[in-house]
Amino acid sequence: MLALLFSLTADAQHSKIEYLYNTFHDDMIKLAKLRFYTAGSTSYRTDAEDAVQNAFLKITKYIHAINTDMPYNSLKAYMLTVVSNEVNTMLSRSRAFEDIDDREAEICEAEFLKQLRISERYNDTLEAINKLDEIYGITLICRYGYEMEIKDIASFMGVSDKTVYTRLSRGKRMLLDMLKDENHK
Repeated sequence: MLALLFSLTADAQHSKIEYLYNTFHDDMIKLAKLRFYTAGSTSYRTDAEDAVQNAFLKITKYIHAINTDMPYNSLKAYMLTVVSNEVNTMLSRSRAFEDIDDREAEICEAEFLKQLRISERYNDTLEAINKLDEIYGITLICRYGYEMEIKDIASFMGVSDKTVYTRLSRGKRMLLDMLKDENHK
């Protein structure tokens, strides 16, 4: 991958590309996997790799404007935002081509309605999480979707434990308000 990125940039930019790739690639992969997995992608591992590759291709276009001397957390936030935007793009494209799943054509009506209500609540919740500011949505998904420990989330996101607790508290409040508003419509 680095060879491809080097071929797309001037020699003077190679050290920047290599630094960004070696420093943030693993975190970008983790985030992309998490986003695809929560979106229900069955091929979330390969989709994540594609998203990160596409993100790095976009980064190479603007590598001259990226300041690698900025604070680590700011640069990490930038890199994770780029890959998150790429995941959003890929998810929106894939939704346009989803096929109808007819694997259970013979399901009884009562069971169908029950599953439909559960699915609607789940989909409403995921939709609401995706509408949240990314820092809250990712924090909620890490904690409740992957049952990650607070210290692990803090390490993954490059913030303190207290920040994770604050984001969880605010995120839960915003999510519940959003879901309450959806139910009243």
